[in-house]
Amino acid sequence: FEGCWIEQYNFGGFPGSHDYPQFLRRMNGLGHCVGASLWPKEQFNERSLFLEITSAIAQMENWMVWVNDLMSFYKEFDDE
Repeated sequence: FEGCWIEQYNFGGFPGSHDYPQFLRRMNGLGHCVGASLWPKEQFNERSLFLEITSAIAQMENWMVWVNDLMSFYKEFDDE
C-alpha cells in the first residue's frame, strides 16, 4: 500500500537513483504476501517454523514480483 501512496505523486525518482524503479516494483508487487501463502497453516506450524518461513520469504520476495510479471504479462495487453 505504500507503493500506491508513492505512485500517486507520479515521482519517477531523482536522476541517478537507478534502484528506484525496482524499489517501487517491490513495494507494489506484494511478493511477501505471495510468499506467505506458500505455507498453509494446516501443513506448517508458523510458531515453530517462524525463522525458516520468514528467511525463505526474504530470499524469494525480491524476484517473486518479476516472475509474477512474466507469468501474467498477457493480461495487460489487448488482442486488438
